[in-house]
Order: sequence, then structure tokens, then C-alpha cells
Amino acid sequence: MVDHLSAAKVCNHNLCIAEVAEKECGFTLADIDQHIRSTPEFEEPGEPMTLTRRQWQRVFDMAWFFDAAGQTERALPYALIAAERAWTQNAYEVAEQQFDIARRGAEIKLSRAALRFRIAEGLGDVLVMRGMYDRGNLHLETARQLAEGNLVQARVDSKRGWIAYKTGDMDGSSTHFHRALKATGSPVPSNLFRQLLAVSREGVIQILHTWFPRILTGKRSSDTARGTLELFRAALHDGLGYPYFFARGPVPVLWTHLRHMNLAEKYQPGKELGRAYAYHAVVMTAIPMADRGARYAERAFDIHTASGDRFGQGHARSFNTMSLTTSGRFREAVG
Repeated sequence: MVDHLSAAKVCNHNLCIAEVAEKECGFTLADIDQHIRSTPEFEEPGEPMTLTRRQWQRVFDMAWFFDAAGQTERALPYALIAAERAWTQNAYEVAEQQFDIARRGAEIKLSRAALRFRIAEGLGDVLVMRGMYDRGNLHLETARQLAEGNLVQARVDSKRGWIAYKTGDMDGSSTHFHRALKATGSPVPSNLFRQLLAVSREGVIQILHTWFPRILTGKRSSDTARGTLELFRAALHDGLGYPYFFARGPVPVLWTHLRHMNLAEKYQPGKELGRAYAYHAVVMTAIPMADRGARYAERAFDIHTASGDRFGQGHARSFNTMSLTTSGRFREAVG
């Protein structure tokens, strides 16, 4: 009885703290709901809610204390925006804690599918960033079941494809990327004959891009529905290239790489073009055309430098070194 009363007192104490914080927070649940609904359903959230530093402290307090008081459903809205705030600040352990509170709250309230999808995808992303691939994949599988619309399903499938690749499941990774590409209206060639035709087509396009770059490349804006879709397809082909490289052979690798590069070259230089040019160094070195690979890796480095992408810079430099070493340009490779 003493333990039961003590637990009840602790819950009541936590509830009192949460309710005091709620009264002093300076915003309402309607404000949070408006922020959440401002993101179109089944799209990834953008910037966190606009609050002062003191208000953000109240958000985290309310999420934690309502949950500790056994009223997780009341913690749900605060936990969700707290989780997304922590995610943007790379505080992944805190983000996991808050997403998990939101998940339990959503299960109790039987929240709408779009909200449960947002939580499941967010929790999956956080767990993957923390290296917990199996758990992250389970939550992304839940998100896939809740997702509405082909493009949203494709986005989740692409994330699961990367998880499978990172855990060594090359066939599973390829399957996820295949399903994602099919959902975007760009199915993968189903046999070697069709792959050869596809490689020939993309090869001709790449030759034309190489000969007439001012006419055929960098002309389209990525800030359109078509641009967003095509660059998403390019990203899927980039992802598909990695399991293909280890499990499918040269023809599929060359096709998906050229497809990625040709799509990216239609638009102004950005992340996808930088990644395509860096990977081009690997493909060209294997042909072998290492000098061409080195040139494109340098272009990739310049693109990533212009955008301040340090990871991309390192990616490009490592592939450039490989191309230079293969072609016997050792001093340049060391430099």
C-alpha cells in the first residue's frame, strides 16, 4: 500500500509540474496543431515551431512530466514538436525519447494516420542515425503501412533500401529501391536485354551531354514539381547503384549510374549532381577511363564546396584519389 501511495503521489506531483508549465508556456495546443497541420500530410516536416528559448524548455518539460504522470496522451503534441526540434539540433537520443513518448500517446488517442505516420517515420529516422538499424526499420515499416500516395511510399522504401544496404542485405536493398522507382513511374528494366537497351539509351544521352553541355545541361529549375520528382528519381538511382555494385554486375551498375547522372545534369548543380560526378569517377576508373573519372571527381568537389557540404567534399576527394592512383598520377593523389 505504501508503495502504491508513493507512486500515486509521484504521478500527481509530475502532473502538477506539467500543468503549471502548460499554464506558463505562452502558447496553446491550437498553435501546436496549426504548426503540425501546416506540413502537408505525409510529407517530412521542415523547420521546427517558432518559439523562444524559454518556451522550448517548457515544451520538453511538459512532454516529460505529462508522460511521467501517466498521461501520455496529453504529452503527445508537446513530445512531437520537441522530438522534431531535437532532431534538427542533432540531439538524437533526446529525439528518440520524445518520439517514443509521442508514439505511445498516439496509440492511446488513436490519432489520425498522418500523425502516426509522421511519428513512425521520425522515430525510424532517429534510430537509424543512432545505428539501431533493426529497430529503425521496424518503425519505417509501420510508416510504410500508414503512408498514402506513391511518392510517400517511395520515400520510405528508399530509406529502407539504405538500411538494407548498410546491414549487408544487397538483394533486400535492391528490392526496396526497385519498389520505390516503380512507385515514381520509373520501373527498373526486368532482364538483361532490356538493361542493355537502357544502357545504350543512357550512354547516348551522356555522350550528347558531354559534347553539348551548354545546350543540354543545367537548364531546368529544381523548384518545380517536375524538378522535385526527377531529382528524387535521381537520388533513388544513386541509392540503387550501391547494392548493384556489390551484387548485380557491370551492366546494371552502368545503367543506374548513367540514369542518375543524366537526370541530375538537366538541373543546376546541386547535391545530386555532385554525388553523380563523384560516383562517375568509380565507374570510369573501372572501364578504364581513370582520367575522365578524376576530372569529374574534381567537378564534384567544386559543387560540394560551393554548397558547404563537407561530407560531399570528402566523398569526391576519396574517389578522385582512387582515379588518380589508378592512372599513375601519384603525386596528385597524395596532394
